[in-house]
Amino acid sequence: MNKKYIIPAIATLTFLLGGTSLIFPFLPIGWPLLAVTALLIMPYFPKAQKGFKWIAGKDSTGLLEKAAEGVIELYHWADEDKKANEIDDAVNGDDKD
Repeated sequence: MNKKYIIPAIATLTFLLGGTSLIFPFLPIGWPLLAVTALLIMPYFPKAQKGFKWIAGKDSTGLLEKAAEGVIELYHWADEDKKANEIDDAVNGDDKD
């Protein structure tokens, strides 16, 4: 199987599961799944990276960094190192501008 399509497939799956979970109030995983979806598609939308830099600065729990680490590992596994570095820069607040 070609790893090129793994990330979009996982993003689509987490989006659908997250949206479905929001319909049922007894499944408290909807918003976290949508947050993971946002992390997965962030390298494809450069303007979203600025928003994540701002959110990462406000996150005092470290939850965003833990989720980002998992997504970065997934991108490395899929041999998409450039996109993994973009996520890492956005979450850690490294500004190259």
